[in-house]
Amino acid sequence: MHYSKILFIFFCSSILIFPSHHTIVLTPSVTSSFYYCTNSTYGSSTNISYGGQDYLNNHYYYESVYKFSFATIPPNACNISATLEAYRTSGSIDGIIKKVPNDLDFTNYTACYSAVDIGAPCFHVDPSSGTQHDVTSFLGGTIDPNGNINFGVASTVLTGLANISIKLTINYDLLLNVSFQNNFISVGNGGTIIANSIQYNSPATGFQIIEGGSITGAAQDQTFTDINYTFTGWYSGTSLISTERTYMFSPGVSTTYSAHFLGKPTVTNRNLHYNASNPKQPITVLWSEHPSTGVTQYQIWRRVKYDKQPTGSPALIGTVNRGTFSFVDYDYAGTNLGFTKWILWYDVRPYYSVEQTYSDSAWALVFSNGPLAKDVARNKENSNELVTENKIENYPNPFNPSTVITYQIVNPGHVSIKVYNCLGKEIADLVNEEQNTGKYKVLFNVDNLASGIYFYRIVANGY
Repeated sequence: MHYSKILFIFFCSSILIFPSHHTIVLTPSVTSSFYYCTNSTYGSSTNISYGGQDYLNNHYYYESVYKFSFATIPPNACNISATLEAYRTSGSIDGIIKKVPNDLDFTNYTACYSAVDIGAPCFHVDPSSGTQHDVTSFLGGTIDPNGNINFGVASTVLTGLANISIKLTINYDLLLNVSFQNNFISVGNGGTIIANSIQYNSPATGFQIIEGGSITGAAQDQTFTDINYTFTGWYSGTSLISTERTYMFSPGVSTTYSAHFLGKPTVTNRNLHYNASNPKQPITVLWSEHPSTGVTQYQIWRRVKYDKQPTGSPALIGTVNRGTFSFVDYDYAGTNLGFTKWILWYDVRPYYSVEQTYSDSAWALVFSNGPLAKDVARNKENSNELVTENKIENYPNPFNPSTVITYQIVNPGHVSIKVYNCLGKEIADLVNEEQNTGKYKVLFNVDNLASGIYFYRIVANGY
């Protein structure tokens, strides 16, 4: 059999793509030939027997029947048409092509003869190849892949048509089934989706197009339990098709197109607020639990602006687990004043562990009475921890306008921390006192100092 695909493209103001057309040429899968004759042929007035069957004494005939199987035609074939070519490969004997029942028993010669004898004439056998006769009307509009179509040929000459060639050509297009669905990690494929400008619930199925045709899908960003899902791409299976939100698909096979998304937590119901009215106490940042159980942590960020200096860069000052709704910033004191030289911004960012994403920044403002110059421990639970090594560091670095120097000492004794400029000149004496074993911190503020590099030095017992 023969397959072919034809694609027509016309170049004009827009490109029109016509459906691909398929062709299969079928030869008979079953053939049965038989004779039926009268006494003038055999010199007898009795019935004769041929091929194991008895025939009535009636006509001169040589007949054949042909079965064409549809097993090779795809079940999703559509727009089907058929032509039959029947011609003599030699000789000049005439014959008539007839349509016979498709359920004909080819082992029952009497039934085969009768079917040909009363069958509807289609056309005369052609003397040569090349003529196609339309037999589409005999298909009934559809083709069953498990079915077949039968034709017969009859000749009034006993010597028959053993030299006939017969072929059935089936032309068809493929009808493709297309579905659209969303793909939200850990959520499923619900929500809504758009196909050909109409919104459907996902998954949306039942779209049919002819091969070579097109269908448009459009993805919509959606939010579930305060997780915002942003479109990232269209996929067919594991293959990326396009990152365009609205895309015209031209499938070659029946398929499902999936819109993939990236989930990020929102802060719609965060309710970020502060306990910052006591100028002698550190600022407490408070928030509400994120509704998604996929949020497992919170990052606490801070920005600082002092007087007319530029606003400092965002700094991560802590991370807490789900189930925690507050964070104490021991670096700054609260105030009940409406305005001070110190302005702080805080941001609590939920962490969505399912896709390892954080919420976008969303800062909230609070005024401060200024930084706390010293504090024994940033977290009181750590104040009794065993200190086994000497250590000093500062954060943030680089900084503007201030940084917190944290240090820990193993041995009690006198502690001195001083800051120097690049020329080695002492510019600040931050610590100069007796201290016990433990962890400490001190604020270094550069209010009246020029931008540059500064060095700090610690002198302690055994350091």
